[in-house]
Amino acid sequence: MSARTIPIAVAAPAAAPLPFASGTEHLLAELDWLRLVLQREILRLKAANLLSSDPFRGLYLSDEQVEATLREWTIQPSDDQREYTMPGLAELSESIDAVQLQINRRLKASLESDYVPPMARLISLFELSQFECKVLIASVAVELDLRFETLYSWARNDVTKRRPSIDLVLKLVCNDGDEQLRGLELVAEHRSLVQNQLIRIGDDTHEHDCSFLARSLRADQRIVRFLCDRDEIESCLLPFTCLSHPSRMIDDLCLPKGLRNELWNAFHLRDRSILYFCGPRGAGKQSAAAGLCASAGRALLSCNLADALASGITPAKLLLLLQREAMLQDADLLLTHAEALMGENPSQEFFRSTIERLRLGSGARIVLTSEVICPSSNSGGVTAWCSFDFPVPSFADRARLWHEALRATCCPVAQGVDIQLLADRFALTGGAIFDACADAARHLQLRGTADAVCTIKELEAAARAQSNDGLRRFARKVHARNEWNALVLPPHITRQLRDVCTAARYRHKIYTEWGFDQRLAAGKGLNVLFCGSSGTGKTMAAGI
Repeated sequence: MSARTIPIAVAAPAAAPLPFASGTEHLLAELDWLRLVLQREILRLKAANLLSSDPFRGLYLSDEQVEATLREWTIQPSDDQREYTMPGLAELSESIDAVQLQINRRLKASLESDYVPPMARLISLFELSQFECKVLIASVAVELDLRFETLYSWARNDVTKRRPSIDLVLKLVCNDGDEQLRGLELVAEHRSLVQNQLIRIGDDTHEHDCSFLARSLRADQRIVRFLCDRDEIESCLLPFTCLSHPSRMIDDLCLPKGLRNELWNAFHLRDRSILYFCGPRGAGKQSAAAGLCASAGRALLSCNLADALASGITPAKLLLLLQREAMLQDADLLLTHAEALMGENPSQEFFRSTIERLRLGSGARIVLTSEVICPSSNSGGVTAWCSFDFPVPSFADRARLWHEALRATCCPVAQGVDIQLLADRFALTGGAIFDACADAARHLQLRGTADAVCTIKELEAAARAQSNDGLRRFARKVHARNEWNALVLPPHITRQLRDVCTAARYRHKIYTEWGFDQRLAAGKGLNVLFCGSSGTGKTMAAGI
């Protein structure tokens, strides 16, 4: 068969480069570059006879198998395979430069069109150099195309080594020995690629005794998915971590106005700072963090530290993965139950130093929540800690929270239910109020009656269940069953008892509406002393 005549093309004006449509498209272009430089390295090894002459080597991975893989990549569907010849070193070098130039032009066009491919985001987030990007591409390749395993094994002269070694990647990416020495420093443990676990070095057990250059490179699966436009949370974080995009603004929360203003100002400090929210369960700490993110238009990555550390993961690994995930998601980081990191001594420096090692992206914030006060520090570090105490809501806020919780839980109430009485009688946090309403709504569903409504007694029982957790250890609950008509006392004593009830019912008006709450620092409670011999009705009167 006669050889085909290939016409010489006339150079045409270069068309404007098309931006990448997706991260996958950009990654495939980078793999085209990698295939060419790997093919050039194989030709160099073959030309220099640097590969082992072991006669048994071909039984496992023959030269013909490698060349078949390269032809499969190179030949277009319309090409005649019988007339194919392997390109030379000079031709490959020209193709490599052309492919790299095209990648750079398309990447620039993408950025100009306001699309940032995932690889470009990694470069910005982790301050990667061009060399580090190519190392990452070489590590990712085998996760996307198994043919790279064949070529890596052949180039490393070991059929069991199916991932690139540090030495091989240096030869692929660097032009001379000086560049290889500089590149070797960039894959050290303290540099960005390894420190942020974008790649791992020498995972295989049998490589522990190998030289550093002979160790294999493995891309982290979270990074592989990220480069392929799959942005799921790291799998080992999922049981105790979630990503949210809050919509309820900080101004919509039932928090003291002064506290809201301080939170907002602290959230927008220019200097790097860590926000520490302290208060009882349900006081609004997590809602405040979400409200700040909503007001700033940012996502929020939340992690329950107590559950995370109970799973067995070490604090160092956990925080490193959370730091990387928050950067990839461009989210603020919320760490709940921060006391789990403190250990037995809440004032230890380990807690602060561990948190201060976290480094998020530009403008990202770290928020910690706990029921334990912020541990003191004598380190004099450069990171500012802003601590905020979240109090139990005021009477007016509690009344508002009861109304909101009843609506949110779809809990119908009976006619005449006094919400202000509930707010006054139970000094609950917003979370506890919501849980009480949810419990009441569930009990209502158990009745199976379509028109069932919650009475004041049922709401009181649900609220009392929320406030009795700590009290059960020291007190016994007594169910009072008597009414006023069962109590036989002189009229003036009965009148005094009714005055006690009136004082309890309307104390919110005295303290809140009339302003006496601001004048009294203590003594705002109601104490009643019942005196008399046994059997005169003291316990019955207290119950009524």
